[in-house]
Amino acid sequence: VVLTPMDGLTVVAGTGEKVNGTQMDDISTMGFTYTYGPVSAGYQVSEIDLAAANSGQAGDSETTYVGLAFNVNENLSLSYGEQETEIDGQSLDQELEGFSIGYSMGGISLKAHSNEGTGMGGTANNSSEHTEISVSFAF
Repeated sequence: VVLTPMDGLTVVAGTGEKVNGTQMDDISTMGFTYTYGPVSAGYQVSEIDLAAANSGQAGDSETTYVGLAFNVNENLSLSYGEQETEIDGQSLDQELEGFSIGYSMGGISLKAHSNEGTGMGGTANNSSEHTEISVSFAF
């Protein structure tokens, strides 16, 4: 379901099932985005209930997403996002965060992003980092 109750606001919700071997996992999500002028913000919560969890096997998860973007002007944009996933049976939450910047001038674009994740898969000492800078030219 997608609703737009007012200018700039979009509300979404959905549910479904996914086949996991011979079992059916339940999936649900809901969230919103709001844009006002050059600023956009979003929030979303998703949940996966594993069919295997009914047999005593842990693994259900709930994930929360938050994002913010700002168009400084027609050439420069900045964004930041976070994601936190709580996995049943794991003592540690998986946390991700990242930011990006993009600048364009005529046919030249410069983009950069940096992302970091900790507690990957709910496991201590399991982290990931990625940073990238790119330049592109259009002729």
